[in-house]
Amino acid sequence: MTVSPPTVEWALFFLCSCSGVPEEHMGGTPMTLVVILTVRCDALDAFRAYERKAAAVMARHGGAIERTVVTAPDSAGLSLKEIHIVTFPDEQAFSAYRQDGELGAVAHLRDASVVQTEILRGEEGPDYHAAPG
Repeated sequence: MTVSPPTVEWALFFLCSCSGVPEEHMGGTPMTLVVILTVRCDALDAFRAYERKAAAVMARHGGAIERTVVTAPDSAGLSLKEIHIVTFPDEQAFSAYRQDGELGAVAHLRDASVVQTEILRGEEGPDYHAAPG
């Protein structure tokens, strides 16, 4: 099954020790997204070019790709999954990112490379490294 990717992916989390975040984005509820992207292996270069630009645009709005994880290609070698943990200081920052014209200007790279996107909105979970108390 093929699902059209959203115009722009992810967002959400960011504890506001936010350096470089515009003042209008301070004080909202932090957001975290887990984004699971299915990417065509033959378009991986286009995908990575898009993600580099998206990360730069995201940073201007206080967001960040905190971590990425890449899976091995599927058995046919046609696609792989790349999982992103993405954070923004609040919904307003995420919305501003999604509407940024610079992101729209490279949407063709995303459209050519992403087969499917699943976005899960979450919140910070327990710290399993913390000493039991």
